[in-house]
Amino acid sequence: GGTRGGRAGGKWKGIDPLVPVNDSRLLDNISETYGISRASSILQENRLITRSAEGAAPKRIYWVSKPVLEVLNRDAGELLKVVVTGVKMFERQEVKRASCPYRISSEGLSALLPHITRQCFEPT
Repeated sequence: GGTRGGRAGGKWKGIDPLVPVNDSRLLDNISETYGISRASSILQENRLITRSAEGAAPKRIYWVSKPVLEVLNRDAGELLKVVVTGVKMFERQEVKRASCPYRISSEGLSALLPHITRQCFEPT
């Protein structure tokens, strides 16, 4: 797994630790593709988390609220066994010519819709 609290791997067998998504290039790509402002509450770097190792391309990106983030940040010793948290916002797709390697997850669509200004259409 990744790192949390400056330690490699996870404390709980079979559960990778939650790590923040801090890759500015990845966040810029999502922002440009979907027209989501980097200043929005959705793309603030400290609110997006993943279970992928740092440096690896995350498979799934989750959004967490400020109170949940505070709990996770205070649990540096991984005393809590966090199995599931957050709302899945983006999922990596394996499409060769996609402008962005991440698609919007249906779970996070209702939260993302007010922030999306590109890649939208309204059926008539």
